Amino acid sequence: MKIGVLFNCQFDGLTRALAFFLPRHEVIGFELSRLVHNQAALSAAKEVLEGCDVTLSLPAGPRFEKLSNEALRASCRRLLILPPITFSGFHPDTVYVTGADKVHRLGPTGAYHSRLIVLAYLGGLGIDEATCLFNSLVFARLGYFTAFERDRALLCGQFARFGINVEPIFKDWEASGCFMYSMNHPKIRVLQDLAKLACRLMNLDPSREPIPPMNDNLEAYPRHPVLEPLARRLGVPIEADFIRRRRPGEIVPPLALPDFVAASYAVYRSIERVVLTSVGGVTAAAERLEIAINADRLRPPETGTIAGCGPGPAR
Repeated sequence: MKIGVLFNCQFDGLTRALAFFLPRHEVIGFELSRLVHNQAALSAAKEVLEGCDVTLSLPAGPRFEKLSNEALRASCRRLLILPPITFSGFHPDTVYVTGADKVHRLGPTGAYHSRLIVLAYLGGLGIDEATCLFNSLVFARLGYFTAFERDRALLCGQFARFGINVEPIFKDWEASGCFMYSMNHPKIRVLQDLAKLACRLMNLDPSREPIPPMNDNLEAYPRHPVLEPLARRLGVPIEADFIRRRRPGEIVPPLALPDFVAASYAVYRSIERVVLTSVGGVTAAAERLEIAINADRLRPPETGTIAGCGPGPAR
């Protein structure tokens, strides 16, 4: 059998895991985002997928045109929908900064930004003051401590809409600790479990051979840490550094929180203010923390206010 995979950035790990579990079958994977703006590559991929016995695709609406679920359902022999893994429970502060042109503005960690740092910049807070925002009081006010359960429900609900029950598997992921590098980059063991789910969708039995070490390509991508206040609540190891993308053989020093704030501020000086104020959750966070973001430069919160910036390190 020839199996085609059309997925997001998780396609590589998913494709390799499927190839391991189904050694008698041919598995070919494509990343959707690499095709949508390249007509030659899109046409070539579509031809391959139409020649597959079964195509596994993530949910793709009409905006993907020839590669939408509707288009592929009409042209492929058999189309099965498999949602990707998206989970922000470990990284509720991570956001995208996107303009009206739908293009992500890049920062020190690529497309990933910190909602709190965007807010601090808009509110005129200094680097030290912005760093102080990363404390339990602020996290509680912004709902970061309830994000894990909220996102668990969202993830399980997304799969349930396609008749897939991931709740038992989620319990295994949770027991393993932090199973995500970022909100849309799961660790390889999660993609291996996703591949097993795909096998069941195709009514194929995955190999029971012990899984060998697999290259975890998403580990090299940018990611934000599971910071102390949240890590303690979730019972996972505390992380401190913001990781920038690494390429094979390349050493890229990580950024500690104050350095990441400074690097982000440097980027935000060249981004339109209207783009920053439209970042998801920033306006609501400003209201909850009582930080005004409408003026160009405002007095930061006083010591001991909601920002939690008193003597000593923020906790």
